[in-house]
Amino acid sequence: MVTLLTAIYGGYNSLNGLPAGHGFDRAVCVTDDLSLSGSGWETLYVPSQEGFRLAAKGPKLTPFEFVDDDIVVWVDGSVALLDGQFCNFALDALDGMDVVAFDHPEPRDCLFQEAAYCQDWPQNREMPLREQTAHYRSEGMPERFGLWACGALGWRRTPEAVAFGQAWLAENRRWSTRDQVSFPYLLWKMPLRFGTFPAHQFDNDMLAFGPHHYRR
Repeated sequence: MVTLLTAIYGGYNSLNGLPAGHGFDRAVCVTDDLSLSGSGWETLYVPSQEGFRLAAKGPKLTPFEFVDDDIVVWVDGSVALLDGQFCNFALDALDGMDVVAFDHPEPRDCLFQEAAYCQDWPQNREMPLREQTAHYRSEGMPERFGLWACGALGWRRTPEAVAFGQAWLAENRRWSTRDQVSFPYLLWKMPLRFGTFPAHQFDNDMLAFGPHHYRR
């Protein structure tokens, strides 16, 4: 079974309908909204006491705790599938890998650059991003190790992927929900067969990354 997974909490997005023949065995949206619906999706109601940003990280970073399948492809709630190509594209990228992601589409190649870029955005000002990156430096994290976009991910159920996801969620709970900051740190620190999608995140015919918007 190959599952497409997303999560929408706190009315942060509408649920984009799926194209006919999208290729996935099932498509599941984890949500706290009983009224949420979208063509081709089944919804899984999982209320949370965590803030909506952190609540959505559970399915994203620990997908096998929400669906009992061997391969999960994650897309953020703002992402729309344009046609049926993405399923096979993701499966090909996952061949021999535990986790795959897109390369970062902007000219930054370092978690320290990424944190500096976004740490003063209004939604991030209460997050301890400076303390987070200082901790990573103290651990010996090198600069310019790499940077990846995390709006779409491929996951294969392996012990390494499961352990990586649990550690990634713990970093989000401890520090900040800017998961692109903690992702390179854990790639550097933990054993994982990691690969990248062989396409540009924004310049492809399979996915459209739209802005987040509130429905309520």
